[in-house]
Parts: sequence; C-alpha cells; structure tokens
Amino acid sequence: MDSIPVQTDKSISDSTVRPLSAYEKSLTQDTHIFGPLQNVVNPKAGDICPRCQSATIDYNELLNLSCPDCGYTLAGCST
Repeated sequence: MDSIPVQTDKSISDSTVRPLSAYEKSLTQDTHIFGPLQNVVNPKAGDICPRCQSATIDYNELLNLSCPDCGYTLAGCST
C-alpha cells in the first residue's frame, strides 16, 4: 500500500536554510572590481596589471605577483 505525503503549512526551505561560512561566501562573491580580467594566461613580473591596466606587476615580500595600484595579487605555491 502506497502512502501519500501529507502537506504541511511549514515551508521546506525554513528547515534546510543555514548561514554560509565565510569561505562559502568568498566563493560566491564577485571579486572582479574592475570587470573581467583581460586575456592574460600567465602574467609575469614587469607585465601590465591584468585588472587595472595602469601599473606593472612585480613580486611582493611573499613572492606573489601583485599590483601596487589596485591590489591585484596572483598567489602561487612553492614546491
């Protein structure tokens, strides 16, 4: 014998909604302040910044390529 689910007045979304973690929020935020990046595949030190197009990017103290004007940072990893 098959049973038919009983409808309730309680919304399903009320019981399943949970707040997002800071990490989950960072994944969903639009981080491109100046629009999408130009067609730069692998920027190198001395290249024009792919975000603001006004300064050259160079290595910072953490050995990440960064722009002194807009704060764009391309983080890598060491092996």
